[in-house]
Amino acid sequence: MIRHGQAVHNVSETYAHDTASSKLTDLGREQAKLTGEYLKKFGLNPSLLVTSTMIRTIETAAIIRDVVSFKCPEENLKLFDEFDKDISHEQAMEGMKMIEEFSEKYKKDPIAYFTKAAALEDEMDKKYKVSKQHTGKERAKTTAKQIAFMKGLKGYVILMALHGGVIAYLVADILKIPYESEYVGIGKKKRGNCSITIFDYDKKKDEFTCIVPTSTSHLE
Repeated sequence: MIRHGQAVHNVSETYAHDTASSKLTDLGREQAKLTGEYLKKFGLNPSLLVTSTMIRTIETAAIIRDVVSFKCPEENLKLFDEFDKDISHEQAMEGMKMIEEFSEKYKKDPIAYFTKAAALEDEMDKKYKVSKQHTGKERAKTTAKQIAFMKGLKGYVILMALHGGVIAYLVADILKIPYESEYVGIGKKKRGNCSITIFDYDKKKDEFTCIVPTSTSHLE
């Protein structure tokens, strides 16, 4: 599972208004390229690539598959879309100001940006309410459907260019650990853009094994 590269909504007012159509930034495209170059070293030959239907995930996948020259089919599934946050206009404006100040401070230091971005997102999450789909039964049902889909796949599959929140919930539910666990990838240890998470699934035992919880070492 690979998180999408940095998108416009991560660093601008679009964060609060139109995340579905948010495209990759220049840095996001560079992250996707570096991820592709890293994957190319392993001679991977997946049977299927999967993304959500959101532009930033499809763009990330396109860049990676171009670098690696993947020939397998690709599916863009709404099942893996990220739920948008339901916030008021006033909250959106406040959030926009926070992000603009943050981006201006770290615009010349992308490493510091990614190191400190999680803290900013945590601060915003505490301020803003999330939709019902983010929590409780609705979120659990969606994650269960995603896991069922994963179990039904055959061969080596890359769930490419998904969303940080989607991957975090999957990791938590598959490993049956609290969402707040450091292995899930939220809070100070939030998974970065184009982070890689690796699972192995044994169909006979109906067991997932976590190989890599989250890693962005290929971007350093």
